[in-house]
Amino acid sequence: MYFKSVIVVSVVTVFSLLLGVSVILAEQQPSNAQSSTLKTYNDVQGRFVVQYPSAWEIAPKNSTFPYYGAATAIVFKPTDETASPLENTLFSITPMDRAKSLDRTTLTVTPDSLDKTVADQIALLQDPSSMYGSLNVEILKNNATTVNSLPAKELTYVIHGIGSFEMQTYVIKNGELYQLIFQTPESKVPYTLPAAQLMIKTLKFLS
Repeated sequence: MYFKSVIVVSVVTVFSLLLGVSVILAEQQPSNAQSSTLKTYNDVQGRFVVQYPSAWEIAPKNSTFPYYGAATAIVFKPTDETASPLENTLFSITPMDRAKSLDRTTLTVTPDSLDKTVADQIALLQDPSSMYGSLNVEILKNNATTVNSLPAKELTYVIHGIGSFEMQTYVIKNGELYQLIFQTPESKVPYTLPAAQLMIKTLKFLS
């Protein structure tokens, strides 16, 4: 009787483990399928090409905050995005002129480095008198990285006041600064961040 009970318990345990593995694989399958099915966007000015998941789309240019700025080249968003503006998930690519500063050693005005660009952004985020002053911004990471094999900087932070996670990546190509912005609610980070990382990884400059 004892051995029969052990056998029954063992069979139930194995069945439970197999069921658990099946559920995990079923949950992972859509994510893997999404990341393996990509679309390609070619910049209309021929500056870059980037791939994005088929579950994302190009945000319409007649949309309002928080999508397109004056210099924004392109914005991608999940196709099922229906959230209010402050809860949107987006990934944007913006080429911009590099700021210039006086080099106090050489007394010449030179374009800002990536380090200086990120330092200025952090100062803005932490400035009590700025629009972020009352939003409790927490800097998470300030890393060196690469984009299309070029040196880049990646700044990640959480804006606790609105529950938003943001990642800004900066890279310089042909003397022009490119700002890549990923924004998503904190609760969606595990599901949306991989898509943004994929887009950064596939971004290729054409000239």
